[in-house]
Amino acid sequence: MAQAVTGTVDQILDVFLDNALRVAPAGTAVRLRLAEEAGRVVVQCIDAGPGMSSAERARACDRFWRGPNAATGEGSGLGLAIAASLARANDGHILLQEAPGGGLHAEVRLPTWPYAQRRPHRTAALPNNQG
Repeated sequence: MAQAVTGTVDQILDVFLDNALRVAPAGTAVRLRLAEEAGRVVVQCIDAGPGMSSAERARACDRFWRGPNAATGEGSGLGLAIAASLARANDGHILLQEAPGGGLHAEVRLPTWPYAQRRPHRTAALPNNQG
């Protein structure tokens, strides 16, 4: 169980899922994984979209930054910046990296609740029915 301000994890996941579902090809899965590693709760969102270059990942959490392939009017460039701010407000951080096989692996790491019961990780796949 993560120690976080009420509603902030929901908002971070909303940003991750909104981005992943927008770019993942129709019929592919967007995977969510919840785990505990080194005293942190880790929530991962992994898609099969086009991914980002290392330079793009380095800027993706900057306010108003939009990827070079973003369609006109698509997003404000604030989603990941807000998610990163929410993570920091909870003594956590966002990590963006290349997903195995392509796509983006986005994760948030938050401190565990001190009295949380330890549970094994869970994985869920969400179908991407866009297209």
